[in-house]
Amino acid sequence: MIKKLLFTLSIGLFTQAVSTKAQIINTIAGNTTMAGYSGDGGPSTSAVLYYPTAITIDKNGNIYIIDQGLGAQKLRKIDANGIITTIAGNDTLTTFSGDGGPAINAGFQTMGALAVDTFGNVFISDPYDNRIRKINTAGIISTVAGNGTTGFSGDGNAAVNANISYPLAMTTDLAGNLYFADRGNHRIRKVTTSGTISTFAGDGNIGVYPNVGDGGQATAAKMTQVTGLVMSPSGTMYVADEILYTIRKIASNGIVSTIVGASGSQQFGAPRGLALDNRGNLYIDDYSCHKIRIFTPSGILSDFAGSGNCNGGSWGDGGIATNAALWEPNGVALIQIAPSCVAVCIADSRNNRIRVVVANNSKPTVHISASQTTVTTGTSVTLTATPTDAGAAPTYQWYNWGTPVGSQASTYTYVPQDGDQITCKVTNTDCNNGVESVESNYVTLNVTPTPSSVTEQAMQNTAFVLYPNPNNGVMSISGNWFSTGDKKVSLKIFNALGQKVFEESVSVDNSVKTHAVNLNGQLAPGTYQLIISGAQVKSTRFTVSGNQ
Repeated sequence: MIKKLLFTLSIGLFTQAVSTKAQIINTIAGNTTMAGYSGDGGPSTSAVLYYPTAITIDKNGNIYIIDQGLGAQKLRKIDANGIITTIAGNDTLTTFSGDGGPAINAGFQTMGALAVDTFGNVFISDPYDNRIRKINTAGIISTVAGNGTTGFSGDGNAAVNANISYPLAMTTDLAGNLYFADRGNHRIRKVTTSGTISTFAGDGNIGVYPNVGDGGQATAAKMTQVTGLVMSPSGTMYVADEILYTIRKIASNGIVSTIVGASGSQQFGAPRGLALDNRGNLYIDDYSCHKIRIFTPSGILSDFAGSGNCNGGSWGDGGIATNAALWEPNGVALIQIAPSCVAVCIADSRNNRIRVVVANNSKPTVHISASQTTVTTGTSVTLTATPTDAGAAPTYQWYNWGTPVGSQASTYTYVPQDGDQITCKVTNTDCNNGVESVESNYVTLNVTPTPSSVTEQAMQNTAFVLYPNPNNGVMSISGNWFSTGDKKVSLKIFNALGQKVFEESVSVDNSVKTHAVNLNGQLAPGTYQLIISGAQVKSTRFTVSGNQ
């Protein structure tokens, strides 16, 4: 249900229909530029937030955000019905307290970062108190790492007895193990589901390029100031380093490399939060540039949301995400609404809002094939479209030389004419109707006359003549290429994809016998169709074999 909620919220006021192909941005929590704390028990769009600084989403789609609050920081939750509540934090308690009891009664010195595991547990880092705490599915809070004393110790032993220093960014793997940036110790540490702590990356020292450990084991690398972590299902970790302005990758075999910002080239203002979708696209919270960036598996870095110009309020809602004003975004999380549709949620901190962008994260492809491509007159043919990455319920439109034909189904059966050129357009509707469309290859159908139709076919072929055929784009037509009484006819030429490549209007009378068409150098080699429209419509195929 949360998937429907996120999509509904994202298109604005629960009813506004928008195309997500352009990646539209909207607000799903917070309704004023003024910081405050109110709205619990009501719609998240009516709530007032106070500088939200972290965001995560569990497997059921519940959204968790750290709200700085008026008296103390709080953990707020937006459930599947869009209702916001506070689930942790107490206005009267600003020091560590409450373990073993309901999280709503617990005290925190600070709240720094969030993570959720596959079991529904929510983790909160408390940087100033040097602890990481967990809220289980029953709402009970406990400490899972850190003894409250800054320092470095405890590897190989119980995490709750370890010294850690200013823990921030966190992530989990599919098994439920927790990873966190032990920022004061320049390390990434791991806490297993059984509660044992170890060092996952970092040797405890800061570094500058090229001396950061790329190409070697992560435990020997420099983790200068880790501000973002995310783990892929395959066990690859991505790391944002705010001081080095880089995104790094730790492969499942422990080898570390830099994938954005190698050799110290600065491509970010301040990379912080990270999120990863099911296609391997990495979303990067660029805090000081007021943008969300996207890094594709093919290595392309581009803007996903935010114009780079900060501005108070919800400026840009309902419009293209890259034109909107974000102000110090300080957290990014996502959920797959459908196989190829993702909702990216952004903690728009200085605007006191949570924004969302719903977008396709893959482009469909489609290939069509025919049951047979050469048939006799009157024989039916079935064409089948096979799409990939087209979503759960794609739509289909078949074309013959660019003219819509057939029903909107993955197959099309009909009786062809000689020279028909069939294509199919598939539209991915996972996000919204008309989001992403792609055209297929084309199939040419050849019809061989049966003995009874030879005379008729011969008459059709002698109605008019196009010559030479094949040609180089220079050709003539003669014979009965227009009808008695025609004053003007239209000549149109279509390529094999059904695209019109030439059109002219020709005045005719009984004195006109031939007409020349000179497209030398304008037509690529291939098969084309000439359609002459007057009182009657006549057509023929020809082949361009080359240009002179």
